[in-house]
Amino acid sequence: MEVRTINDKVLVRVSPPTDKVGSAGIVVPRESRDDHYIGQVAACAPTFPVDVGEHVVFQQLPKGMPYDTVIVGKEELLVLRESEILAVVEG
Repeated sequence: MEVRTINDKVLVRVSPPTDKVGSAGIVVPRESRDDHYIGQVAACAPTFPVDVGEHVVFQQLPKGMPYDTVIVGKEELLVLRESEILAVVEG
C-alpha cells in the first residue's frame, strides 16, 4: 500500500530505541533521557523538503502527550507536522 500525506503532515517510522552508556559506564535508557528522537520518513507531501527514506530528528512531546499514529499495512507510523521535524540526518 502506498500512502502520500497532504498539507504539512509527515509519516515517520520510528527508529528502535537505543541505550546510551554514560562516561561512568552507567546505561541510561532512552526513555529516561531528555533528547530528541530519530525516525525515517515513510511518506510525505511532494512539497516537503525531505525525501521518503531520509532519517530525521523530531522533537519529543511533553510527558503524557502521545503523537498521533496511523497503521499502514502492518506497521504503525507517527503522524508529525513539518514544524515538529528539527533536522535531517546526513551521512
